[in-house]
This record gives sequence, C-alpha cells and structure tokens, in this order.
Amino acid sequence: MACAIHCSANATAHATTGAATVSNAITITPNLQLTSAGITQTAALSVAGATGINAGANAITLTDSANDFTGTVTATGAATQITDTNALTAVLTTTGSTVLTAGGNLVVSGGVSGATSDLTTTTTGTGTATFGATTVGRNLSVTSAGAVSQTGLMQTHVKLTGLSAGAMNSFSYGLNQVSRIAAIAPGFGVLLIGR
Repeated sequence: MACAIHCSANATAHATTGAATVSNAITITPNLQLTSAGITQTAALSVAGATGINAGANAITLTDSANDFTGTVTATGAATQITDTNALTAVLTTTGSTVLTAGGNLVVSGGVSGATSDLTTTTTGTGTATFGATTVGRNLSVTSAGAVSQTGLMQTHVKLTGLSAGAMNSFSYGLNQVSRIAAIAPGFGVLLIGR
C-alpha cells in the first residue's frame, strides 16, 4: 500500500504505511514522525521541530533543494539521501550509502553500516561540517564550505575534499579509528588528524 502525504499540520504528524511520498509542499509544526517502507518526495518538506524517519530496510530519498528541517533529523533506513536548504543536524542509523547536503552548517552523528556503505556530506555557503560519534562502513567523503571538525569518536576511512581555504580542519578526538586519509586537496586550510 502506498500513501501520498499532502497536508499541512499544526501538531505532530505521524504516518505509517507501506510506502510514503511527499507529494505537495508541506509545512509541519512542531514535529514529524514518519514510519514507512520507503520514503520519497516530489515536493518540498518543511518541519519546524524534530523529524523522525523510519524506513526500516528501505530507502529514504528527501532531496528537494527547498527542504527545511529546523530540528534534528533522526533517520533509520537503507540508502539515504537528505537535503536541507539551510543548516542540517542528522542522527543516522542507515545500512546503505548515505548522502547529506546542507546549505548551512551540518552536524552528523550515528552510523552508516555495511562494508560497501559510504557517507558523503556537502555544505555550501559558509556552512561547516561537525561530526559527533560516527561510524561509517566504508568511506566518509566530506566537502565543506567551512571548517570540518569533530566532537566524538570516528570509526571510518576518510576522504576529504573541498575543505575551506584557511580554515582549521580538525579530526583529533580521542581514540579515532581512521584507517586512511585520501584526496585532500592542496591549499585548502589545515587538517589535523589525531588518535
């Protein structure tokens, strides 16, 4: 069974169905809790509070460039793509390659599991990228307009590209388990790696 979500709400929205598609531009206040066997969209989604998305073993594809998630997005699913026109805070429990794009600051924590699963992040404008405790099955690829830093343990391979010129980019928290660093573009600030 499929469900087209096309409503405006002034309370916590909750949908449970076989599959869900955001089919009209939606503004939800305060929170969105969505459980579905696969989540896609054909129109922008704006959530004033927290967003909880659970697609089980299915994909989450929320890539409309006008999406605006004001609060933390907690995403559980397989391959996952989330885009936010502004800042994005994401807590991940995904089992497939995951792509996060923010038009402002990006804060990421959680896990992307699977031996072939990558986490790719991009910030634009003056956005920074900050990683809390994060585990990635294969590669972490970071492209950031601003500085890249961490506040928690990292367990991953790391590929950093497009670091902000002149910024202090730092991966130096505790007992990181970073197995290799690759493709750091020359002339893009300072990168510190610590264990």
